[in-house]
This record gives sequence, structure tokens and C-alpha cells, in this order.
Amino acid sequence: MKRFLLASTTVLTALICLAGGKPAHADSLEAYCEYIPDDPAQEVIAMPCVFSQQQGVVGISWEDGVYNQFVPYGDGSGVYLDARGGLVYRQFGQGADLSFKMEAGSINVFWEGGC
Repeated sequence: MKRFLLASTTVLTALICLAGGKPAHADSLEAYCEYIPDDPAQEVIAMPCVFSQQQGVVGISWEDGVYNQFVPYGDGSGVYLDARGGLVYRQFGQGADLSFKMEAGSINVFWEGGC
């Protein structure tokens, strides 16, 4: 129950940011993202991004042109599939506003200016 409340609060915060933030595309907001690979020999990648969510589908558009899309999988409890069919898990409490754990690393999303 506690985890559900935390997840609901984070999603509600994101929706408030989407509704009251800077003018942007529907259901999207400017953010700062970082990709942290599981392999410590690989570099961490961090840059501005645009986070979006429409009908449960999460999109992350990185400043360098890379685009990640996560499609809900299963019962809608924070499990997604990426473009390659790999499992992606939404996580909270990782030091970011929102995190996605993938097979080879994690993407952390930070809302710009706290919204």
C-alpha cells in the first residue's frame, strides 16, 4: 500500500507539472535525463530531454536526437517493453523524480526547475 501511494504521488506530481509547466506539447515537459549503464566501464550520459506520456506510453526524447519509447506491458503496474522488446521497470526513490531500469542500465528523469 505504501509503495502504491508513493507511485501515485510521483505520477500525480508529474501530471501537475505537465498541466502547470511551460507551454509544451500535450502530455510532455522539459526535463534533464541521465543514462547510467550497468557496466562501469561505459560512460554516464546526461543531457536535457523531453519526457512525455500518452495513454500510458512513455517517451523520452534526448537532446542528441535519441528517442526511447516504453510501452506498458502486463497489468500496467510500472512494467514496460522497450523498442527491442526488453523489459523496463519504473522505479522510485533512486534520487531522481522518475527512473526506468532497463536490461543494461537505468534512465533517471529530473524535472527541470522542480516543474
